[in-house]
Amino acid sequence: MGAGPRRIDNAYLEVDRWVRAAVGNALQEFEQLTREEDEVRAQIAELERKLPELQRAQKAAKAEARRAEQDRARSLYESLFDVLGEQSRAIELRAIAVREAEVAGDSELLAELVDDPARAAALQEYLDYKKRVLPGLNAFPDSYRGAVHEHHLAVKAELVAYFEDREPWYPPVRGKDLDVDVLVAVDVPEEDLAVVMAVLPISAEVQLKWSDRHDGLATAFAARCVEGMYRAAIGLGQPEAQVVMGGHRGLLVAEIQLVGDPGELGPAVAGGMQAAIGRGLELQAARVHGQVKVVSVDDVLPPEVFPIDDDEEDGDAG
Repeated sequence: MGAGPRRIDNAYLEVDRWVRAAVGNALQEFEQLTREEDEVRAQIAELERKLPELQRAQKAAKAEARRAEQDRARSLYESLFDVLGEQSRAIELRAIAVREAEVAGDSELLAELVDDPARAAALQEYLDYKKRVLPGLNAFPDSYRGAVHEHHLAVKAELVAYFEDREPWYPPVRGKDLDVDVLVAVDVPEEDLAVVMAVLPISAEVQLKWSDRHDGLATAFAARCVEGMYRAAIGLGQPEAQVVMGGHRGLLVAEIQLVGDPGELGPAVAGGMQAAIGRGLELQAARVHGQVKVVSVDDVLPPEVFPIDDDEEDGDAG
């Protein structure tokens, strides 16, 4: 005989068992979720504790990057001027060889005039003036200097007339080619006005102590550079522009103010200087070759001109 139908009490018991099981499972899940919530809150608290530390580290890393950039600027600035300084000393050494070659050339010219003693004496006087008289001429009164200089010009005119049919000639120098650099940069202090500056591999003494120095290789190189700057200004339709010269870190710097697109002015002036250097027969004879390079103005100005803005850094890191 089969089992009878379930009783009401059984229904209560079954439902109670189901409810107890469901409640137990739900409570276990609740406890698990509570534990997980506590863990997440602990992690959040730990992250919140670490956040200011991370922000400080972030700011320090950014500052270190900026310092590295400034260190590069400082190192590059000093390296460029050190290299140009080495080149200026090499030019001074090459100038000694040039003077030795000129002495040999002068002897050859005097030998040519062995049958013309009067003109040979004029040439010797001209050479003596350049080597012995001119260096100390400033120590004498103006009237004496004027008379001596006037007489020198007369002697020079006589020699020029005699040698005028000859091609320009400079005694060649023996030795290796000397390659040097000229740096050209453009600064824009005002809208539509640019200052094109050229840093030469030439000692600033060429300009600062011109009255105490012989005209030589360094002066010739500087003169060619200035010639190129003026030719460039004329080519740009600004013949009134003037070159101003001075010294920086012992090197000669030439500047010229021009109007126009800075991106075009730099290459234009550099091209004029390159052409002028290339035309220099005296530089070719000395085996000196100059390469004009356009660089950023940041590279040739002291890094202190563009200091790090600490306030800006603080704002960025926040």
